[in-house]
Parts: sequence; C-alpha cells; structure tokens
Amino acid sequence: VGRVALLKQRGEAHFSTDPEPLVTLDKDKSKNQEHATDNNWYVDHSHHIRRRKAVFSTCIDAEEAEKRWVPYVNEKPEKDHEKLMMLMRSNMLFSHLEESELKVAVDAMFETSFVKGEYVVRQGEEPDETDTFIVIMDGTVDMYIDDKLVKSYGPADYFGETDLMYSEPKRASFVVSCSVLRTYALDQQTYHTTMTGTFIRKRRLYESFLKKVSFLKCMTHLELLQLADALEPRTYKDGEYLIRYDDEGEWMFLIIEGVVEVIGRVENQPTKVCEFSTGDVVGELEFIYNHRTVADVQAKGAVRTAALNRAHFELCMGPVIDVLKRNASAENPLYSYYNTKATKAGAPESATK
Repeated sequence: VGRVALLKQRGEAHFSTDPEPLVTLDKDKSKNQEHATDNNWYVDHSHHIRRRKAVFSTCIDAEEAEKRWVPYVNEKPEKDHEKLMMLMRSNMLFSHLEESELKVAVDAMFETSFVKGEYVVRQGEEPDETDTFIVIMDGTVDMYIDDKLVKSYGPADYFGETDLMYSEPKRASFVVSCSVLRTYALDQQTYHTTMTGTFIRKRRLYESFLKKVSFLKCMTHLELLQLADALEPRTYKDGEYLIRYDDEGEWMFLIIEGVVEVIGRVENQPTKVCEFSTGDVVGELEFIYNHRTVADVQAKGAVRTAALNRAHFELCMGPVIDVLKRNASAENPLYSYYNTKATKAGAPESATK
C-alpha cells in the first residue's frame, strides 16, 4: 500500500504487485539434480525453483542525461531543509558531494507520509523507477525480513540506499509502527539523473581549470579527464591551512574559488611570499619531487579547492610525472623562493634548473 501511495503522490504509472509464477521441480530425481547443479537455478525450502535474480545498477547515458537535466526543486520548510542537509552529509552516497551539489539532491527530495500498519517497502517487490531513499523526519518504522522483526528506525534514520544504486527485489519490508510517519524521499530516477548531471558539470569544471595550468598543457584530453576524475573537492575557512611548513608534500591543490597566501620562512621567521587565486595550483613542486614542504599555504577567506594525492596521481597517470618535472621550470618567478629552499631541503637538482 505504501508503494501505491508514493506512486499516487508523484503521479507515476501504475505499480504492479502481481506475484512471479513459480515452477515446480520435476519428480524425476535425476532431473532435480541436474537443475540443482545448474548455475542459473537454485532450490528453495518450499521445493520450488526460481531463476536466480540478477543484481545490476541502472545505466545512464551521461551525455543525454546532461542535455535533459533540469534541477528538481520541491519546496520545503527551512528547518526541514537544514536537517536534511546535515543528515545527508553523513550518508555514504552523498558524503563526497560539495555543499552546492548536496543542496541539489536535498532540493529534489519530496515529502510523503504513511499511517500505522502501512508498508513503506514490501519484501520481494520488483524494482521500478519509483524506488526511493527515505529519511525519517517524524515517527517510527519497523524492518522485517521473512516476517521477523530485525530493526526499528526513528527520526533522523534513513534506509533504501541499495534501492537507489541497484535494481533488485526488495530484501526487507518496512512497516509503519506509529500513528503517522513523516518522511522525505529521493527516487532512483531523480538520484541518477541529478548525480550524473552533477558529475559531468564538475568534471568539465575541473578540466577547464586544468587546461589553464601551464605544466599540464602537454596532456591530452583523455589524460586531463582522468586527472579530473581523481581530484577530491575540499573547502577551507578563513585562516585554515591547506599546507603546513615542513610537512610531507603529498598533496597538490587546484584553487577553484578564493585566495590563499604562501607564508615562507626567512631566518626562521614567517614571511609572506605571494598569493594564489582561482585557477592557480599550490603544492605541486613538493608533490612532484617528494620532499617536505617549504612554506605554509593558508586560506584568505573562504576557499574551494580540488586536491590530488601523489599516490593516487601516480596510480592513475604513471609516467606523466616526468612531464610535470620538465614543465616545473625555474624560469617562473613564483618558483624562485621554492628553488632556494628546495636546494637546501635536498630536492633533486632538476628542480632548480
């Protein structure tokens, strides 16, 4: 009933609950053994056989999804919106998103309610386009597997992650155990369309910034896309450190938005060397030459970055590291401070030539 209620609220197509027909085993023992050893069949305790269910994720045409993508915005009270943002940040499906991307997912969530005894999800239901990830705002719901109570969920809990990712029959039933259950839900189709569109736009944004980086201009389009996919979004508040002096130089940062200050050391005293802003890269030389950092890099106001770890870079790009070394030229005046310190720190001679 709960699934039908969801469909009615969203105005979707009819949802069929017709059971799947069963096939009875042959009485001939030899045929039964043949079926039992066939990888495409299994025998259940009721002496019926079913074809094994395939588990697969929904295929999305990335280019087509981007053309058709329009942000879904379902209005909701500000208090609910803030709570959903907080809860979604802790979920594995959404924790990698930046704040603006997470907001797109939360905006698309729609409110729905159920009454006591109603099924939100019924075990064994076949997958369809209305499969949802559900966040509980008020009320409680019980999870049953084979009619046995397994767990109870309350406010701030969520369930249905696998329904978003994979198309497979439901593994459990969720039954309302309070007078009224109030939830917010995100359906599978909206999730895939929204996340695919978000991924494509972020990838193109990263690629456009990478193209402006002088020592990456020799890379091919495919190499830039591979590098863009490896970048990890990070945000910093005013005064926070991207890099600290004398740390291991494991990270390179592409500045997506904002300004950072480079604070070096002159006679062991902190001294401002320069600033970097949108489109610039910091930490690349220590990243390339694998030695300790020679300056602090500190956020000046709010800063958005895309970070790349050296180990991940080498795993993805391999020999492109040699291209980076050739292009990190000492002729760039911004590298003059680095080259002076790098020589003392024991960086490879090629870093200062």
